[in-house]
Amino acid sequence: MSENDIIKKLEERYKKGEISKETYESIVKESLEENAKEESETSEEEYEDERKSGVGIAGSGTVENVKGEYLKISGSGKVEGDVDVREVKIAGSAKIEGDVRAEKVNCAGSCKIEGDLKAREVKVAGAMSIEGRMESDLIYFSGGIKVKGDINSKLLKSAGGTKCEGRITAEERIEMGGSISAEAVETPAFTGKGSMKVDGPVKCRNFRLEMKGSSSAESITSAKVEIISGSSKGIISRIFGKGGSMKAKRIKGKTVHIENTVADVVEGENVNIGPGCRVKILKAEKAQVHESSSVTKRERKEE
Repeated sequence: MSENDIIKKLEERYKKGEISKETYESIVKESLEENAKEESETSEEEYEDERKSGVGIAGSGTVENVKGEYLKISGSGKVEGDVDVREVKIAGSAKIEGDVRAEKVNCAGSCKIEGDLKAREVKVAGAMSIEGRMESDLIYFSGGIKVKGDINSKLLKSAGGTKCEGRITAEERIEMGGSISAEAVETPAFTGKGSMKVDGPVKCRNFRLEMKGSSSAESITSAKVEIISGSSKGIISRIFGKGGSMKAKRIKGKTVHIENTVADVVEGENVNIGPGCRVKILKAEKAQVHESSSVTKRERKEE
């Protein structure tokens, strides 16, 4: 018997005088409260199931806004809208026409995100392009990535090509193997093997670049600066700059060692101008200049 039938029977008994008004109203109230509780519990269970659910695409397919536990694409997938999940896994190619928010993003293949990417951890083995900005505690790149906005992270490890049209900031450090380009770079520690092109300033506490190919930056400011040729073990390569080169308007640090570098100003307390350098103005308390390098003007570093 349904709840409505039970209430009708009670109403009939009440009208016949078989039960009192108080009993009738008490039973009806209790029944309605119990029903509301069951509906609430059912709604919560459905919400929990939805939260734990996920979307998987195997082969090819298109889905709209994805919310839940995961988004998994194996093949070719497209999301029309935003993605808000715990985990994103891509093996193949994906296009997301919105923002991505996740705990973890793992891409093996190619992925295009037309909005922002915000995650705790991002791993890319392949190619990724982001139309917006990128924010993640841990970023690991192996392949190529292009970001039109800023990149903000705690730790960034790159083995391949990283191109950022905005600023790159890392609270802990940047480890680069390959190439990196950005509007500006700021991190406590930068270590790299390869080349870098930075339109604006590079600010660190510890900067070390082992150059392979041509590099450039508007300025490099760090307590310790070390710019060396990737082939510095051979004296011929060091002198003739076959291991890489750097161009900068200003290089400033407490201790500075540079090789194969062209700079307008080099400033520091203890400066070593290694082989293959051309410096217009050198400001240093103590300085050594390699015989193959040239310094146009030397000045005492201002206190």
